[in-house]
Amino acid sequence: MKKLVLVLWLALVGTSVAEVQPLSEFWYQTSGEYRALCLQTYNLAAHKLEVLRTFISRGAEGEAKIPGSPKPLAIIMDLDETVIDNSGYQVYLIKEKTSFNQDDWDGWLKYQSINKGAQKAVPGSVEFIRVAEGLGITPIFISNRTHESFEETAKVLKGLDINIENIEERLILRRKDGKARAQKLVKEMGLDPASSKALSIVEGEGEKEERRRQVYDKYHVIAFFGDVLGDFEGITFVDEDNKPQERVQMALRNKHRWGTDWFILPNPLYGSWGPPHSLKAERMVDEMSDFGFGDWLKKK
Repeated sequence: MKKLVLVLWLALVGTSVAEVQPLSEFWYQTSGEYRALCLQTYNLAAHKLEVLRTFISRGAEGEAKIPGSPKPLAIIMDLDETVIDNSGYQVYLIKEKTSFNQDDWDGWLKYQSINKGAQKAVPGSVEFIRVAEGLGITPIFISNRTHESFEETAKVLKGLDINIENIEERLILRRKDGKARAQKLVKEMGLDPASSKALSIVEGEGEKEERRRQVYDKYHVIAFFGDVLGDFEGITFVDEDNKPQERVQMALRNKHRWGTDWFILPNPLYGSWGPPHSLKAERMVDEMSDFGFGDWLKKK
């Protein structure tokens, strides 16, 4: 998890936490607009699945299949800020005037697993998962929570009334040997380790591509859900200064997939979209545009 956008903003404007309104967190936890966006995404996805209903046949164990593919159907979902709401942890950081650290995050995962009040679902996610399962489609969860938090994460999913049957195969978390496994895959594929495709697997945002390919071996994946671009494609950026522009290009390059088989949830709290380390805080304003309004106003 990245540092709060709030922290980056503080570095830019040089003020204290108490002087800054935590707008992202307030919007996330209290606005109807946030909920509407989530519901819109999951309603659209449910509609897309319903369109498939007439093409779906059921296997011996009730799994959904479609003509032309021998593999059962599945969807791949991120967890944090896609299915599970962790905004309580973000608010904790604000109240304690601190930033992300692994010990506190591990503590949050433990607390969340044993406190029903901290188990919140992203609006529409639980209902959508039920729609998918009702059609015989298998939900697979790929998250960057570490494998050590498997039991805690499974408890949260159960607490949200999400089916955890066979969860050992459907909850794929980050492992310590993840990079080595990705390098092994690159070698098995016969790729040049320096090629962009190889880098997207080994160094890609979130290092999820190798785990997605595990799923492809067994399932026919028809949809992806996440809150950052790396939840959909193994992207990596060599030039950190151009990272924001490259991310925009990646989103636009795949414009035909958004709302078709890629479904993204709003997350203004944190993420890889944040400014790269090489982009100094004082340059952040220079990277944004007022579309010429300031100059126009001065000339009036």
